Amino acid sequence: DIPAGDDGFDVLLRAVFAFAEDNSHGTDAVFPNRAAILALSVIVGEERVAEVARRPIDLGRIDEIRGVRNRVTLRGRNDLARHFWVSAGLVIVADEGRAMTVGLGKELMDSTPGGSGFSFVDMMANRAGIMFAGAATGNPTAARGMQVRVSRGMVSDDLLPTVEGLPEGIPDARFRSEFGGLRGEGTRRVNDEITRRLASARGLRPPSDILH
Repeated sequence: DIPAGDDGFDVLLRAVFAFAEDNSHGTDAVFPNRAAILALSVIVGEERVAEVARRPIDLGRIDEIRGVRNRVTLRGRNDLARHFWVSAGLVIVADEGRAMTVGLGKELMDSTPGGSGFSFVDMMANRAGIMFAGAATGNPTAARGMQVRVSRGMVSDDLLPTVEGLPEGIPDARFRSEFGGLRGEGTRRVNDEITRRLASARGLRPPSDILH
């Protein structure tokens, strides 16, 4: 019953957070939200997140899970939906720093020969997922605020601003020469632009803003 495209992302977000709200029973919403994010990181992101979390999943339904995963998109792209939810899930099972490190590591591997190239677009989706997990589970007020925000009609565009114009598919040699590598001036400029865009995302704002 999950539609294809960004609509599928939105339907899953609302369904899982409605379940989380139901299981909060008017008390601390942090744990139910953590469970919701972990579920979506396994379903939409990658089932290996469950292994990291040491949570068993029903492998008898893995084809069904992958069928949903393959048709859900974020900003029209399946890979961005996966990046978003894997990064959010890694915050739940580890922490924000490790989630960012995993994302960077993958992009650096992609920049080597045979890879798809370093992608600032992917990195923006990673950071959005990390920020969402923090905003949804940082404390009880934030957790309840996110449940309210989702129930009022949050959509994927509220979580990831436009990625248009961000460089991607960058081979290692170009990443080093044009952007200066991870600590280069070119990388800093693009990361600053990503930070600016993410700051405009309604769904990633502090809990005091979410509740209004």
